[in-house]
Amino acid sequence: MSVTPTTLTVTENQTATFYCSVDGNPKPKVYWSKIDGTGSLKTKSRQNKFDIRNATYKDSGRYVCKATNVLGHAQRSVELFVEGEF
Repeated sequence: MSVTPTTLTVTENQTATFYCSVDGNPKPKVYWSKIDGTGSLKTKSRQNKFDIRNATYKDSGRYVCKATNVLGHAQRSVELFVEGEF
């Protein structure tokens, strides 16, 4: 399992894009979630490509790509930084 990029910085109102590459048989289901300040996950997307359109400062944080199938699961995290427009 791999995720790219592992760290991404964008300017407000840009699109942030992450990719999660997973192999397995049976084919794993992929979920993207954001880890909020309490450490809990909030599901954002159910696909290998994850876009955050018109990113705002509130979108900054750590996201996790989790892949699951009947044989188990794997996960990797990424970090997003959203900077203000100058």
